[in-house]
Amino acid sequence: MDPTDVWSASVWSRSGPWSEQEWLNLPSDGPLIELLDGSLLVSPNPARPHRRISRLLANLFDEPAERLGGEVEEGANVRLRDECVLIPDVVVFREPGTQAITDADLVLLAAEIVSPGQRTRDQVFKHDIYAKEGIPWYLIVDAGEGWIEASLHRLDEGRYTQVAKAGAGDVLEVEPLGFSFDPAAVLPQAWRTRE
Repeated sequence: MDPTDVWSASVWSRSGPWSEQEWLNLPSDGPLIELLDGSLLVSPNPARPHRRISRLLANLFDEPAERLGGEVEEGANVRLRDECVLIPDVVVFREPGTQAITDADLVLLAAEIVSPGQRTRDQVFKHDIYAKEGIPWYLIVDAGEGWIEASLHRLDEGRYTQVAKAGAGDVLEVEPLGFSFDPAAVLPQAWRTRE
């Protein structure tokens, strides 16, 4: 069966709220789909530079997270509340796990790489919902050809406060993991400034 037919039958022709189980049963070969209070949030799959930043960031976080007894995953399903599962680009969990969906209370840090056309989603919507649901740390990485900026936010009385910000050549202190890095380390080679 053509994947487009599966999507038409399972997503586009359906009405009414989606349950978490119905969302889990969706085909995995289509666009990025998150679940928000029974509604589907559909986004195109990220472009190559976005995916490269995500992978490099996850690689950087691996050792510090494991030292703290945690684990890093890209694109993990995080349950924020009933019928609300979002998929941060990179997640630092407090402990290793094997669940298809992990509850937000096991998340130490969620990171989003800003995508063109998704700026409001990453910098406002997800920023607000992660804070409301108690994720203690939020990292936003915004990049383009020849530049990058990363900002770290700490949850403080239900709202995020920016505690660190750095660009290429600077050092970003990632307090919850006890380490620092130059954001240029996650800039895709194709986007690095040519000398």
